[in-house]
Amino acid sequence: MQINKLSWSDFQLLNGKLLEHYDFTNQMREEINNKTNKVIDLDEVKSIDVLELVPHVLGDVEYEKQVINAPLNVFHFMQIEGYIETSVNVAVMNLQQLSGKEKKGQHTI
Repeated sequence: MQINKLSWSDFQLLNGKLLEHYDFTNQMREEINNKTNKVIDLDEVKSIDVLELVPHVLGDVEYEKQVINAPLNVFHFMQIEGYIETSVNVAVMNLQQLSGKEKKGQHTI
């Protein structure tokens, strides 16, 4: 199997693994279902396109529990988890720094 097929398979599997790991599966479903009537048109994306995408997004997180335990082919779960958590930490740090500058009257562009 080619590396792109293996990595594609990993990313499909990661949807469920990450939602389960962070315990967001049900919350995500509820949030998407509760917000579908509040979708607005943007220049780049029309609301109808978003609404047509919703079933596909929800379908991506429909899985059997034993599938969640399947091993990844290219990546290790800890690599992905570390990447996500590091990215979030860096983003929070940058936002805090920006917030501190704005409070001191130093606006950034």
